[in-house]
Order: sequence, then structure tokens, then C-alpha cells
Amino acid sequence: MSAPAESLWTVADVAQFLSMSRQWVYKHAELGSLPCVRFGASLRFQASEIRRYVEQRAQRQPARLLPLHRTE
Repeated sequence: MSAPAESLWTVADVAQFLSMSRQWVYKHAELGSLPCVRFGASLRFQASEIRRYVEQRAQRQPARLLPLHRTE
């Protein structure tokens, strides 16, 4: 008998893991930038795919942040 597959995450699980809002997760899943599986009206996420998403984002060149105001 094989080992059980890792359970699928809900939108709330992904939002908590990423420290983002559920609305952000829905938006990026609908845009196709966040990998998900749709079951009817429900979205589910494979934990390994979400971890890979984070790793890929971390490898990108960080954006150069500019100060909001000058301190002279």
C-alpha cells in the first residue's frame, strides 16, 4: 500500500501560509498566477505547488524599494 497523498489546502490554508488575505488568494488563483485545482465552485491547492510558487518568487530579483519621502 502506498503512502497517502498530501491533503489539499483550502483558500484559508493558503492565505494563512502566505500571510495574505483570502481575497488575494482568490484573485491570483483566478488570474492563473497561483496554481490551484477547481472542484465546482471550490478551489483547492496542492501544498507542494504553493511551496514551489514561494521558492520561485524568492529567486526573482527583489524590487528596488524607494523611500516614501526624503529625509534631508
